[in-house]
Amino acid sequence: MDSSELLKSLKSLIHYHQTCGIKAYTTDEKGRNALAKVDLSALGVRRQKMSRAYHSANPAREKHVVSQQQDPGDVRPIDQIADEIYCCRSCSLHETRQIATAGSGGYQPRLLVVGDWLMLSDETAVHGSEIFGAQQDQMLARMIGAIDLKPDEVFVTNSIKCSIPESCQPTSKQLFTCTAYLHRQIDILLPELICTMGIIATKALTGKSRPLSQLRGKFYPYTCRAGGDIPLLPTYHPTYLLQNPEMKQATWADLQLVQKKLVELNIHK
Repeated sequence: MDSSELLKSLKSLIHYHQTCGIKAYTTDEKGRNALAKVDLSALGVRRQKMSRAYHSANPAREKHVVSQQQDPGDVRPIDQIADEIYCCRSCSLHETRQIATAGSGGYQPRLLVVGDWLMLSDETAVHGSEIFGAQQDQMLARMIGAIDLKPDEVFVTNSIKCSIPESCQPTSKQLFTCTAYLHRQIDILLPELICTMGIIATKALTGKSRPLSQLRGKFYPYTCRAGGDIPLLPTYHPTYLLQNPEMKQATWADLQLVQKKLVELNIHK
């Protein structure tokens, strides 16, 4: 294993420890012996397998093509941002972070879904794989299937990248810090369409602070830093729908608009 591979493996190990709540390492003999037993080569293999699953690319896409010669074990730009998120200490949220939600899905998504944040509970602390929450993610999967999108055609992430305790409310500074990561993710993924779920995600990407009931049901342009606009449609978050099931009909109407717009975009390619 060369030095670059060793550093990647160490970073992966540290990120995993952080998601488990480990904040410091002991310097006594017991701690050193434990670290000495870590199989870094196995960790590197695990990272490669995760990378393949994390970046399920759709080869039919011609919008922005990545080299087919790239080693599956190489770290892609979207992975590099995830690495930064896992070790981020730019605001106080990292002090209680148990799970980092950089996001998951296809590397060349047709649709980018952006939620607010992962509310930390005993259930999420155990599983550690949720983005919106256990029930919320299941609902979102059904939504995506209902508009005939495959999992690798969608990327799902949050505006706030750290899991947040139920008693905590993120500040505008914390949102600003995380939104910087989100803008970079969009510039890399270049989705055909963005769907924001929740008022925090909608405000973060549109700058509009009106109630979601007034913003949903219509498209707004999201301007990439490299130029060009991506259609953005706000709708309700699955958490809100679990608490207010009567709003599912309005959300389904929004999803149908997403489906129709994706068809139109495909026709005009």
